[in-house]
Amino acid sequence: MIRKPLLFKTMLFITLYFGEVLGTTAQVMVNGTVIDSQDRPISYVNIGILNAKAGTLSNADGSFRLAVPDSLQDRSVVFSAIGFYRKELPVKLLKENMSPVKLEEKVTRLKNVTISAKKKQNKKWLGNTKKRLLGLGQMNYDSSAAGGAFALLIQNNNPRLNYIQEVKLYIMRNTLPEFKIRARLLEVDNKNNGLPGDDLVHESIVVTSGIRKGWLTFDLSSYNIILERESFYLVFEWIYEDTDRRHIARQYKNFMVEHP
Repeated sequence: MIRKPLLFKTMLFITLYFGEVLGTTAQVMVNGTVIDSQDRPISYVNIGILNAKAGTLSNADGSFRLAVPDSLQDRSVVFSAIGFYRKELPVKLLKENMSPVKLEEKVTRLKNVTISAKKKQNKKWLGNTKKRLLGLGQMNYDSSAAGGAFALLIQNNNPRLNYIQEVKLYIMRNTLPEFKIRARLLEVDNKNNGLPGDDLVHESIVVTSGIRKGWLTFDLSSYNIILERESFYLVFEWIYEDTDRRHIARQYKNFMVEHP
């Protein structure tokens, strides 16, 4: 069976965004580590409190630091990682218990994929392909939050085009020495007004780059991704580590010194 590749392009505007300086409030710092069932650290776990501006990502070694305001200390912290079941733990428990947070892996059965190179395969780009369309979708590097995400609804009316070969996004301007972006494919949750739902690919696909301007490519050919559905979401996420936050803070400080 010949699988015809489906390729996607979208564009992202990347720049350094200086957020509003907020007044300090009483808060507690929750520290910890996220691991799997084999006690291995889990990188880039989404950590936060639902419906609140308190969140972060775990670092590459699974460690994390989460600032929780006093007004939210009666709530629970949500840990969400690709390929793992979501977990919620009360803030009070995390403050008192220094044990690592352990997430349970999801077992996913993959479909068999056969790709033939002997015959010409059709390819099709979906999404934005021209720089003049930048106004339709932009995402800034946000220094006032834990990260950011940008979702593009992909609608494919040709069921024969279902093998995803690569996705691309356009870097309009980057001022950082290096940045990380994660690509995700999410289902359309029709029970929740068509918003992004569960992950369709249970692997974390992260690209690290220092590109200043131009197309950034995510090569997905090795993942053998087959999506036999008419619509889904293509999502790009900023990946922040503590070193990234410190770099942004230094840039902000220098900017305030130069432009008081």
